[in-house]
Amino acid sequence: MNKLSIKVALVAATFAFGASAATATTVDFTTLAAGTAVTTQFAGVSFSLLGGPSSSGSAIATTVFGYNPVALSNSNSGNYPTSDSVVATFSTAVSGVSFTFENFGVNSTSNYTAYDALNNVVSSGFLGNDTAPTFGGAAGFGLPFIVNVAGSGITKLQISNGFGTSRSWEFGIGQLSFVAGVPEASTWVMMIAGFGLVGAAMRRKALVAA
Repeated sequence: MNKLSIKVALVAATFAFGASAATATTVDFTTLAAGTAVTTQFAGVSFSLLGGPSSSGSAIATTVFGYNPVALSNSNSGNYPTSDSVVATFSTAVSGVSFTFENFGVNSTSNYTAYDALNNVVSSGFLGNDTAPTFGGAAGFGLPFIVNVAGSGITKLQISNGFGTSRSWEFGIGQLSFVAGVPEASTWVMMIAGFGLVGAAMRRKALVAA
């Protein structure tokens, strides 16, 4: 094996190790004090509110959710009125996105949408209500449940109340997890093919020089 081949192999191994070593980042809102404004204090992601009377200002970590000690609310006060959506904006494209969700009210139309850097929809789905036993006998207090968001190359995640009169309900996000900076499979294929082309070109050049 010549020196160029060794270098190409080392570079490829370095990239492969970086991909395998990538780990999920988890933002845990349940560790915050109630009333904490949540904006840009977590590495790799920022949060904002979109639409509705509470859209101005920061999202607020609040204790109104029975099964979550604290959750990120779609409110800038920790109570009503609410915003239509909580938006998580990632500093780089991510994959492996998941979050825990709890609806404070009875809302069958709450939903999420993930977008890429060109604002194309990567994936979406309805959240609705969990059917677990209610908390304290109050309707709508289901257990938080985990939502796995399909797709990679995600730069924005929008979690929304729903439609019509259901938009007024408050919801909470207990945790958000994501994996940043891992190329898609197609990117790896192109990169390895490029290494091969460079190696072949250098070998031809060496043969001509000889």
